[in-house]
Amino acid sequence: MSSEAPPTGNQQLIGIIRHAIEAAGGRITFRDFMELALYHPDHGYYSVLGDKTGKRGDYLTSPQVSPLFAKCLARFIDAGPVLEVGAGDGTLAAQLAAKFDYLILERSPDLRRRQQERVQATWVDAMPERFEGTVLSNELLDALPVHRLARDRERYVRADFSEELGPYSTPRLAMYFERLGLEPAGEAEVNLDALDLMATVYARLRRGRVITIDYGYEAEELFVRHPQGTFLTYYRHAADPNPYERIGEKDMTSHVDFTSLMRLGEEHGLRTALFTTQADFLASQGIGELLVEAQRTAPDPVSYTALRQAAIGLIDPGGLGGFRVLVQER
Repeated sequence: MSSEAPPTGNQQLIGIIRHAIEAAGGRITFRDFMELALYHPDHGYYSVLGDKTGKRGDYLTSPQVSPLFAKCLARFIDAGPVLEVGAGDGTLAAQLAAKFDYLILERSPDLRRRQQERVQATWVDAMPERFEGTVLSNELLDALPVHRLARDRERYVRADFSEELGPYSTPRLAMYFERLGLEPAGEAEVNLDALDLMATVYARLRRGRVITIDYGYEAEELFVRHPQGTFLTYYRHAADPNPYERIGEKDMTSHVDFTSLMRLGEEHGLRTALFTTQADFLASQGIGELLVEAQRTAPDPVSYTALRQAAIGLIDPGGLGGFRVLVQER
């Protein structure tokens, strides 16, 4: 297996990745390649200056589509404090921080700087040891680095950015599927980093809720009914499956396994209070009522029409409305 063309993108980053591959003996897991491509502290996608989201970025998030998303979330959260993990450009934080005591845990220096320009909040470098309140993430876990598998083999990346298959790099991958009681039907992505992050969140939440919003499925749907896998990259609102084009300049994502998150939470003493689609969640929190109110207060019909179209985008089952919302409680 090989990339269709020589790698393009940030040449310094490409050199750093090649050096890491050579130092590792000629190949690294795709997970380690993705970690460097997205999160290298100086040259990774989320570290360099530039818009990642919004109309000038590579994709739109729900808070950027309409303020009704944040209003519905605020209704559900009701009382603070709130800790948002991975707050992106700060759009959601800016809308919620006016209502709650707000903390942000942000890995990217560039995104933290952008957040600090627009949000009144407290930034933390790690999940507090004992936290009471709501822990929130929106479109975070899908962008953490994943192991890419082809049934019982794992994808590795060589210095020429060709790929080869080999044995699983860690016994955690086989254990992952043993715990689920299934095997991947074809291509699959396993996000061990998401489990490690959320294990810390669950362990340190003394009392409160964890709200996880992302695109994904339960395990059988994800690993058995999607044998082609779900990995994609995004650049300027266009998606493609090639990670070796524009390295460091575009996002990489894969769908979240919500079954493993629910089981992990239960192991840490949390119960699954809600698992639904974003469309149903927003409906339950009164997005229709908020639209009626907006119609009464809109300065003109054009403004209301734009707001209504944005709301439709939030609940479209073929788009953002198909995202999953997981609420876990202690």
